[in-house]
Amino acid sequence: MKSMARAKIFLAAWLGAVTGFTGPSYSMQACPPRNEMREKAQIIVETRLKSLFIGDSGLLIDVPSASRMVRAELEIQRVIKGTFSRTDAVAIGFVQAPGPFQELSLMALLDGAGDESDTFELEMSAQDMAEGLKFYSLNDCIYCRFPALVEKKTGWNDNPGNPQPVAPRPAQ
Repeated sequence: MKSMARAKIFLAAWLGAVTGFTGPSYSMQACPPRNEMREKAQIIVETRLKSLFIGDSGLLIDVPSASRMVRAELEIQRVIKGTFSRTDAVAIGFVQAPGPFQELSLMALLDGAGDESDTFELEMSAQDMAEGLKFYSLNDCIYCRFPALVEKKTGWNDNPGNPQPVAPRPAQ
């Protein structure tokens, strides 16, 4: 019971730290180039996006913060680097940079297109929240390689921390 209370306190502190710093993106440090992230990655899998949820996290947070959450259900096709015994996984993140959110959204739209646009490479980066409590994160500078069509449309171009918009922004 004591470890559960610690886990809740740690989760609240972690969420406050993650969501409390919502300053402009120009103040964020850019992610390293993709080849460096791939080299440092412990586990890389080729996966297919089974489902994508973007919505309210449901967390009750007393400080003003972004409460949108992304939940990606993944079907593991093969392990490219490291060891990963599961055939499916769930990765979560908050809708803020860095994170492959435009790319995952476009892949969800392209699901079932019949070509090579339904699988991608992803680093399975487990984040510790408390003793015995981990999750796969989408909010780190993690290695991702998407199909050429997805990368072209989203402007991924080896700089995941600063993606280009898929469509031009409407005039103000």
